[in-house]
Amino acid sequence: MTCLIYRMQATSRELYSIVVMAVVVLVSGCGDVNPERVALHPVSGQILDGAQPAVGVQVVLYPQDATQTNKHNLFPHGETDQNGRFDLSTYIAGDGAPTGDWTVTLTWPIDRIDPKLKEQWLATGDSLPDRLRGRYASSQASKLHVTITDEIATLDPIDLKSQ
Repeated sequence: MTCLIYRMQATSRELYSIVVMAVVVLVSGCGDVNPERVALHPVSGQILDGAQPAVGVQVVLYPQDATQTNKHNLFPHGETDQNGRFDLSTYIAGDGAPTGDWTVTLTWPIDRIDPKLKEQWLATGDSLPDRLRGRYASSQASKLHVTITDEIATLDPIDLKSQ
């Protein structure tokens, strides 16, 4: 009987040790999952079509410096709302963009398209027709540039009629 009680006590100690080790492992794993994440800064802006807000414009930033592309592979992006306003996101919604010089790309999908035609078009892997006819669709085509600094930024409105 004494052996059985001793064995139960040893088992309790072993169980306690296992629980402590598991907690240590779990707590040590709670740090930043990606320590190489770049610092971000809130950035918002507005796209206009003359005096009217441009709704549903896809905004994507591409680094002007090729080494920045290779180093972080980040493309801050957003979509304009009913007021033509957007907030940039990099890792999660609305978290901002890294500092640097960026080329702004814009695509404005045609929304008045027959649903069946839209489905067929997307099934081919192509994007929807762009109201801007590709003028700002790539970093090579776009002449729009912004500089993001360490401060909260509201970019100057982009008026598509004046571009």
